[in-house]
Amino acid sequence: MMFKKLVYLSGLCLFFVAAAGVSRADSFTLTEDGCSGGCGTGPYGTITLTQNGSNVDVTETLASGYYYVGTGAGNPLAFNLDTTGTVTNVQSSTYFVAGGSATASTFGSFTNSIACTINCGKGSSNSLNIPQTLSFVVDGVDISNFVTNSNGILFATDIGEEMNGSIIATGNVGAPGNTPLAMAPEPTSLLLLGTGLLALAGAVKTKMWI
Repeated sequence: MMFKKLVYLSGLCLFFVAAAGVSRADSFTLTEDGCSGGCGTGPYGTITLTQNGSNVDVTETLASGYYYVGTGAGNPLAFNLDTTGTVTNVQSSTYFVAGGSATASTFGSFTNSIACTINCGKGSSNSLNIPQTLSFVVDGVDISNFVTNSNGILFATDIGEEMNGSIIATGNVGAPGNTPLAMAPEPTSLLLLGTGLLALAGAVKTKMWI
C-alpha cells in the first residue's frame, strides 16, 4: 500500500512540474512596409519571444537581402512594454546596444529599443557587414507584457534593402498586432510531462489490480 502511494505521489509531482515547465514561444512577422518608395516584397523578417522563467529571450532575424541601418527616425528594433523591463545580454554588441524609448517615423513611438552603435552607419554600405540576426533578453517581464503601440504595431525595425552590394532603400518595417502567435513547449518539458503521465498510468493500473 505504501509503495502504491509513493508511485502515485511521484507521478503527480512529475506531472505538475512538467506542466509548469511548458514555456511559451511566440513568433511575429515583419510584414508592414514603411520605407519611402518601398522596401521590396515582404515579409522582411521574424521576431521570436521565448519565456524563460521571469525573463523573455528575444531574437530577430531579417530575411535575405535586408540589413539593419540607422537612418533618421528608426532603430534596429523598437518595441512596446506595458511594464518596466531591463534589456540585458545584447548579442553582437559591436553593432547593437540597449536603447531607451524610440520613434519609428512610420509607425510611431515605442517604450524600448535596441539601438545601433556608430558601426551601423546611416544606411551606408557598412550595413552589409552587420549580422542579420540580433538577440537579447528582457528581464522581469512576461510575453504578455509586449503590447502594441498607439498605431497597433508590436515591433518596428529600421532596415535597408540590398542590391548588387549597395543599400538601395531604407526605412521602417513593422509587425502588426494581429500577427498570429505560435505556441511551442520546450522539449525537456515535454519529456517530463510524458514521464509524469506514464507514472500516473502505472499507479492507476496498480491500484486496479491490487
